[in-house]
Amino acid sequence: MSPFALSLQDESAKEAAKLIFETALLESGFVLEDPKDFATRIYSVIKSNLNVRPDAEVDVDDDDTEDEVEKEEADMDFEIASEDKNDNPQFNLHEVIL
Repeated sequence: MSPFALSLQDESAKEAAKLIFETALLESGFVLEDPKDFATRIYSVIKSNLNVRPDAEVDVDDDDTEDEVEKEEADMDFEIASEDKNDNPQFNLHEVIL
């Protein structure tokens, strides 16, 4: 039996082929029937490649997370305000005419 035939029997090879196919569909502008299933399978592949146990849970401290989100939002507001100043310089009409 050829290595290719053996790989077709391997469940991980089938899963990889399905992910490649669905990724090609997305790149071509098509919409997947079940994008949530696609995302779940992508996460599974990433976990496997990073040697993360499938049953591993994330330990998140809600207080820290809320503080981090507030800080990130404040930083984004500052960046947007800075960009607005740089992208839209205000001219004195008298200076422009002269």
